[in-house]
Amino acid sequence: MGKIKGEFSLSRKLVMYIGASLLISAVLFSVLQYAAHGFIRSYCSNPAVIAKHIKKKAQDVQQYVTANQISLTNLSALDPWTEQEGLTALAVYYNGNLLYSSHMMLPDANTPPHPYQKYDRLSPWEYCNTIIFHDGTAQVFINDLFMHRYIDYATNLSLVAFFICSSSIVLVFIRKKVRYIHTLEQEIKILQGGDLSYDITIKGNDELASLAFEINEMRKAFVEREQYAGRVKAETYELMTSLSHDLRTPLTAIIGYLEVLDGDKNIRKNEFLLKIKNRALQLKELIDHLFEYFFISTNNGEQFPIRTISVKEALGEIIHEYIYLLKQNGFSIFHEIHLPLGQMKANDGMLQRIFDNLLSNIRKYADPIDEIRIKIGESNGELSIVIENTVIAASNFDKTSLGLANCKKMMALHQGRLHYEQKGDQFMVKLFFPLI
Repeated sequence: MGKIKGEFSLSRKLVMYIGASLLISAVLFSVLQYAAHGFIRSYCSNPAVIAKHIKKKAQDVQQYVTANQISLTNLSALDPWTEQEGLTALAVYYNGNLLYSSHMMLPDANTPPHPYQKYDRLSPWEYCNTIIFHDGTAQVFINDLFMHRYIDYATNLSLVAFFICSSSIVLVFIRKKVRYIHTLEQEIKILQGGDLSYDITIKGNDELASLAFEINEMRKAFVEREQYAGRVKAETYELMTSLSHDLRTPLTAIIGYLEVLDGDKNIRKNEFLLKIKNRALQLKELIDHLFEYFFISTNNGEQFPIRTISVKEALGEIIHEYIYLLKQNGFSIFHEIHLPLGQMKANDGMLQRIFDNLLSNIRKYADPIDEIRIKIGESNGELSIVIENTVIAASNFDKTSLGLANCKKMMALHQGRLHYEQKGDQFMVKLFFPLI
């Protein structure tokens, strides 16, 4: 898949969705307003509906007058009721004279104020009701603009619909993007789990889609690099295996010929013959360490399976054989061996190589006059093995020798540690295996 074309930013898309939501909501608001106003006008122009509302208002006025004992001489007491109702107007007449009006203008300023105003003509929207006051009965004309109240209700409901519609459209967009982000999160976790063959989902043409595209391209590039590295590793391993065989075969033959010459009594011994033999043996040991280091360094665990076994089963026989071989080589041994009862992770072949390398170093560099000190026990949840010896003064002991480097690598494969140090002529090696 190529790079995403026509890419839009999330902010631009959000602005577009907000604009579309406002437009759609405005159209919805206008339609609802038009429909509601038409219905309300039709409903509120019905004489039966008007009469029903006026009758209800007349009952409310009568209850208020009775509860507050309002008299015809104190009609201003109706003001709180009319203020509370808002859209309801009252006009009280007694014997044809206007005594109270909640919404009429005051008399002209040039006319002397008079508590009574003659009202001979009634508006067609006024309905006459008889109300009993504390000191008499009067005619009360009520005008209730209840249609405006319904229009206000309809407008409020239309506004609610407007905001719900606009918010819902924007939320749908946001929720869609959040779901896509959640999908990307789950797919990235699949890649983290090691399944690099899983394709990342690419939706849309915004920054999220571009991010998904780049992640997918990075996954493909990583897979290609892994495959290339695997091919290189396999080819290198095959090359080193062949090279190891090709070098060891003639070198072993040369060492064999030198041993034959060294053992032939008819051939006059020469000091150079022994030196050649020793150098050949050193060269063979160096080659063995070199290829051992390569195979251990490039190993990913498949060729050296680690199993859980008891400490005694893993090291008991190896340690006793190690001590026996040292004694056979003329070394005196002091040892304190206390193998714990726990278990450890081990590979039998690698454990044997570790102790073979340590034995080889002691043979080459340890002073046979002083004893070899070996202490084995448990320390802080680990199996501790400490080997100390005195180094021959004339030896060129190399702290970076491949033998110890190989031992470190093999200890790491056992999730253990190896430390060594030399102080003067004293050399110490410490091995730590985690116990289970």
